[in-house]
Amino acid sequence: MFYNTDTTTYAPQLVPNSQGAFNNALAQAQAAADPRFNMKPMDRSGVSRGRGTAGIAGIQAAQNLAEGVAQAYRGQAQDAATDAENTLQYQSNQENFGQGVSNIAMQNDYANALAALQRNQNIMQFQGNALGGLLGNAGNLGNSFGKYNGTYRF
Repeated sequence: MFYNTDTTTYAPQLVPNSQGAFNNALAQAQAAADPRFNMKPMDRSGVSRGRGTAGIAGIQAAQNLAEGVAQAYRGQAQDAATDAENTLQYQSNQENFGQGVSNIAMQNDYANALAALQRNQNIMQFQGNALGGLLGNAGNLGNSFGKYNGTYRF
C-alpha cells in the first residue's frame, strides 16, 4: 500500500545576505581606528595634548580596530551558524515526519492483518458452530449424556 509522504513544511528561510552589515561594521571599525577619534575623549580643558595622549590614543585605535573587525566577522559567523541550525532543524523535522508516516503505515498494516485474522477466526467459529448444530452432539466424547460410574449425568 502506498502512503503519501507530502508535507506542508517548507525549507527554512536563510538569513539574508549580510554583506552590507559586514561592510558597515568594518567601516565603523576603521573609523574607530583613527587616533584623532580616540584623542577627543581624553581632552581636558586647559591641558594640551602631548605625545603620551597620542600614544594612548594610538593603542586605543588599534584595539578598537581589532575589536570592530572581530565583531564584523562574528556577525557573519553567527548568521552562518543560524542558517546551519535552521537547516538542521528542518532536516530533522523532515526525517521525523517520514518516520512518523512509516510508523502509521506499519501500524495500519498490522491492524489490517489482525482484522483479517479475527475475520478468519470468526468464520471458522461460525463454521464450527454450524457444523456442530448439524451434527448435534454425535461424536462428542464426554458429553453430558454419557454414562459415568453407572449413573447418567445431565
